[in-house]
Amino acid sequence: MEKTRILTTKLGRITGAVLDNVVQYRGIPYARIPGRFKDPVGPVTHLGDFDATKWGPMAVQQPDAEEVDARVLNHKLTPMPAERKTMSELECANLVVVTPYTSVHAEEREKDNLSPTTVLLPTIVWVHGGANRIGSANFVGYDMRRFVKHSIDVVGRPVVVVSLNYRLGTLGYLACGEVGAGGNYGLKDQVVGLRWVKEHIQQFGGDPDNITFMGESAGGIAGSLHLYSKVPLFKRAILLSGLAGLLPPRPLDAQELIYLKTCEKLDFANLPPLQRAERMLTIPAVELAKIAFEVEICPTSDGEFIPTKDWIRHENFKPLPDWCDSLVIGSCKDEWGVMQQGGAIKDYSNPLRTFKRRISRQLTPEQTSSLLSHFRLSPSDPRDTTIEKLYVLIADYGFRLPAYMFTRYWTGHPQKEAYFAQFAVPTPLEGPNRGRAHHGVDVVFSFLNQHDELPETGGYRELEGEVAAAWCRYVYGEAPWGAYDEEGGKVVRVFDVGGRGGERRLDEWGRGEWEAWKVMEEAGVDRVWEMGQAFLAGPGEEGEED
Repeated sequence: MEKTRILTTKLGRITGAVLDNVVQYRGIPYARIPGRFKDPVGPVTHLGDFDATKWGPMAVQQPDAEEVDARVLNHKLTPMPAERKTMSELECANLVVVTPYTSVHAEEREKDNLSPTTVLLPTIVWVHGGANRIGSANFVGYDMRRFVKHSIDVVGRPVVVVSLNYRLGTLGYLACGEVGAGGNYGLKDQVVGLRWVKEHIQQFGGDPDNITFMGESAGGIAGSLHLYSKVPLFKRAILLSGLAGLLPPRPLDAQELIYLKTCEKLDFANLPPLQRAERMLTIPAVELAKIAFEVEICPTSDGEFIPTKDWIRHENFKPLPDWCDSLVIGSCKDEWGVMQQGGAIKDYSNPLRTFKRRISRQLTPEQTSSLLSHFRLSPSDPRDTTIEKLYVLIADYGFRLPAYMFTRYWTGHPQKEAYFAQFAVPTPLEGPNRGRAHHGVDVVFSFLNQHDELPETGGYRELEGEVAAAWCRYVYGEAPWGAYDEEGGKVVRVFDVGGRGGERRLDEWGRGEWEAWKVMEEAGVDRVWEMGQAFLAGPGEEGEED
């Protein structure tokens, strides 16, 4: 049975679970969702006597979501207990707070003869990834207890971490006039969650004026879009493996097409509009979750929450809030692994020939030749080698090059600072991405939840400690490593083992990749990325390759 502690706050008396001098408060509602395709209402201001030893419900998603997430992160799945797996459409706007025991509980500190402290701690708000379709603060891979304990015992810079659950899939992002859905509900949930943190985290020992947003993949995309906010949401941000153009916000007319495609997948596209809308508003949420990976799930450029009605892509993504001055922007060397899991390049009879034909419609012959040359694509390569190289090329257009471009853009403005990171460590963990610095390896080495699986030799556990320490230093306002300067050092922090890591000059580390990025940018990032996404989908139902 877990040890518990009661915290008396303005919200009410909240009971949390204690483990190793860390307190975890689970399932705390931060907003009320009044109905399907309705904006969240909040932040919540009253809980009364609340048992936060119990997990709150996750957003509705496919039943095997945790298994899918574990495959992406390439780690051994530690199945969640049944009480941790509950899902709810309207009660998923809840969060988890993890705090050092000694930063709260004044009565218990006095009773246990622990020295009281009035110092408020830097707070991280973690937003999970999952392609806007899966994920949860409840997932074992995102449990923050080990990270917070490490911040106390090893780094000596204790932090508070808040993890958000928010709406996903069609329920989180559908925009359509026919059903009165404005879209961006998952993002709007996060904003209310951030406001909740601002208003209430001090009662948990966190500093409301020192909040760092941290997100990976779809969480990084969300954090980048929050930079459009006119209202200050956080002081700094760590954006890993995803920026806005990866799952590009699009105007309402494009979202209407997604709505019709969704109805088609659900077998009611041919109903009259009123009946079709009624079905969308009443169909069980689990049915929507089943088709989440069969339709596009993207934010909406509505002119309000996202201040444009145009597409937001890599090249025109240029927020510049006056309330956030510092960012960490990072990506992984082998981001392509996540595309390989869902891509269909193998279905082409001659992948390189088809790719070359398609890209030649977008680029000049010289650009096409240069791009293929820099990625060492040759007709003489074995088929499997060609397929892997094509995934690498497309993923670099979606992840790594945009990360560099946004770092360069951000630091090109006065008083804006960015720290650029590349995770190049090949994971030693068993799984489909063993031996690669895959999409999600940044998460694996950030939160210590796979610590016991990592080899005791080879420097992997030491690297895990380096990554966690860098995040702790950063949220304390310290430089995690040298800042990026386009005119100066072009510093990139490479996270790797075997003497390959450390601070490097970007144009010296991985020089071939740096040269390839320059060619890619000259060729046009958005054009190739859009073509690449279509290419990933495969030949199509008719088997056509062009």
